[in-house]
Amino acid sequence: MRTGGASPAVGLPILRPGALAIVLLGLLAAARLEAQGSATFTSTVSASIAGSILITNTAPLNFGDVIPSAAPGSVSVILTPAAERTAAAGASLSGTTFSAATFHVDRTGSGNKHVGISLPSGTVTLLRVGGGASMTVDTFSSNLDSSCYGPNPKPNACPKTPFDFSVGARLNVGANQAPGVYSGTFAVTANQF
Repeated sequence: MRTGGASPAVGLPILRPGALAIVLLGLLAAARLEAQGSATFTSTVSASIAGSILITNTAPLNFGDVIPSAAPGSVSVILTPAAERTAAAGASLSGTTFSAATFHVDRTGSGNKHVGISLPSGTVTLLRVGGGASMTVDTFSSNLDSSCYGPNPKPNACPKTPFDFSVGARLNVGANQAPGVYSGTFAVTANQF
């Protein structure tokens, strides 16, 4: 039998001092969270979808009539700024009909209207109609500023759409090149940025 002192209340758990401290800290933390409250912020979201680039080939690259010889040579359509045709080594020019390729570039929609271009960096093969021979074309150039070329052009170097530009190149003529009509294609890519 116990003597003296208060007896514990019936049905209430007895808390140890450490457990009591944890319970009190939990209650204080809950009270602090409640006191902090919350705030909601909103922001506007928008986007502008750039339009399509439209590129049209308005004239083909045509080296004209070429006379081969026993030595290899080349014919170039150069842009200075108008197109002119020159021959070197074993190739000679015949006739006066030739042309630089010309393209028209436009863009729909809003946004930056500057557009850069990419020209072939390697060779393009021309095949003789009827087979049996080929020639290559390389050294593509245009009348646009050279810093407007490639996938990462300088924006201020490139014109705003709409605009037209020309492309020239060099035709490599073999020794005793077989006569006939030669044909092929090359790609020009317009890059928006």
